[in-house]
Amino acid sequence: MLASPHSARLRQLPRTSRSVLAAALAAVGASDVCLWVVLWFRAAAPGSLLLDWRELDRQLFGAQAPSRIERLLEADAERIEGGSSMRPAFTADSVGWEETIQHLSEQARAELLQEREGERQALLAWVRSGASRAAYEQDDFDGSALGPPRPLTPKYRVGDSQSSGRIRIRTLIADRCVTCHSDQGRHDTARFLPLDSYERLAARLAPDSPDTLRAWLVAVLITLPFLGLAAGLAGWFSAQPMAVRRALLGVSLAATGLALSGWWTGREGTWNGPLVLASAAVATLAALVELLAALGDLLRPPDAAD
Repeated sequence: MLASPHSARLRQLPRTSRSVLAAALAAVGASDVCLWVVLWFRAAAPGSLLLDWRELDRQLFGAQAPSRIERLLEADAERIEGGSSMRPAFTADSVGWEETIQHLSEQARAELLQEREGERQALLAWVRSGASRAAYEQDDFDGSALGPPRPLTPKYRVGDSQSSGRIRIRTLIADRCVTCHSDQGRHDTARFLPLDSYERLAARLAPDSPDTLRAWLVAVLITLPFLGLAAGLAGWFSAQPMAVRRALLGVSLAATGLALSGWWTGREGTWNGPLVLASAAVATLAALVELLAALGDLLRPPDAAD
């Protein structure tokens, strides 16, 4: 049978064999679809059905989980409500924002936004560099080793020169974080998460516990070869034209290889993350088409024409 797929169509198998094989293939396909559905909803950005590519990239290639504060500083949101992002704390939800921008020209507003983005990047740099307690207590963080200095609100520079890269990090945290995250903070929910001392910050600066998102990602990628093997064998002995069977098998093998090699050799912050997920999705889709073709043969009784 294996040597001659043309004469060994799945629908020619005994009824019991067809029923058992159909149930097994259906279970394989349904399980993989469930994996993708769970992965999609776990990887979606907060309050959205769109994938959070930054988080997926980190989960695929990141060596260490980020801290809670780092996640919130990077998450996109227009306002703080819901607690899903701290970006607006530097702009729309900062103290006196509306009054600050009320009479600014377009150019002045653009420069202000660059400085506020520099503040966010400065805080991220301090967190990612290890969140030095000494830098916090001395209100003097040297961020020059982490890259060229960005535009920054003059109040938070140590000295008059922007090129020095030294930042008043405790003052920055007090103005952008503590105004909400303190016992008398402006944000009702944030009051329960005070950040007005280094000790209170420390609990939010530790790396998050491992996220189950990575487990779902690994499950999807690890099962790709097994899904491809089961679907490829079943599809090859289906009644589909030879050209279709060859095309589906070729696409499945190529996409699986591309996904696994990209995962193995990729690194965070490159195009590898989207490539891996897209390749895995194409491989899964090709495998599901093969499974459906095989199930169509298995669930259709043999006829005299076969």
